[in-house]
Amino acid sequence: MIRSTLALYRDAAVDAARGTARSGWAFVLLLLLFPLLSLVTMLVSPLGIIGGFVVGFLNAACAGTYLATLQDALESNRSLSISTVRQNFGRYTSEVIGVAFPIWIGSMIANVVLGQVAPPLVVSLLMLGVAVVFNVAPEMIGRTRSSGTALLLDSVRWLRENGPEWFAPQFLLLIPVLLLRPGAVLEFMSMFGPQFGFVNAGGLALGGGGGPTAWLGGLALVAFVHAAMLFRGALYKRLGPGGRRQRLWRARIGG
Repeated sequence: MIRSTLALYRDAAVDAARGTARSGWAFVLLLLLFPLLSLVTMLVSPLGIIGGFVVGFLNAACAGTYLATLQDALESNRSLSISTVRQNFGRYTSEVIGVAFPIWIGSMIANVVLGQVAPPLVVSLLMLGVAVVFNVAPEMIGRTRSSGTALLLDSVRWLRENGPEWFAPQFLLLIPVLLLRPGAVLEFMSMFGPQFGFVNAGGLALGGGGGPTAWLGGLALVAFVHAAMLFRGALYKRLGPGGRRQRLWRARIGG
């Protein structure tokens, strides 16, 4: 069991490394999403609720475009060009909205109801729970026939079968965050979970703002997010639709 799981991580890491070499334009896209969304937010903020819907729709379009481009990087045998990003623009927009909208509604209700009777920590823990329970939803988009709340339910079932293998490498990445900046755990989890926080990863580079060293550090953080997203996609693909027993059976047959 341990040997097959380590082999699984090795193969996923190799797939992600190959995808990294092909996904330069996806990384550029990830860098540009935050300033683009910030500019649009500033321009439409006078529109009130309508402006909020515009920003939400653009967030979904950007998240879907990036996820589609990552999938192409993992499945293609050649380097992606800027035309690939252009062709993917708007792809998976409705699927992202179908996942994000119920979570957004739930968070609004939680803030209204619990915000009056419970400390902010409770609401934060609830959102952390959402990020964990539906963590694999972004990777399922475009790889399963379900959508919306059905996809969220499928993600829960999938994690029931593959949770330990899925979360173990992410927990290792979470340890430095817990040790150095415990308050950023929710932000870290939402970056990779069903809140699609990776669209704001470019802000890590812009947030440096303190000279070349800070800028390089920010770029390294964005590169880390990009590499983590590639690894998640590769790991999801390697884990497949089945569970642990099916993988062990396939490993024995293959051996």
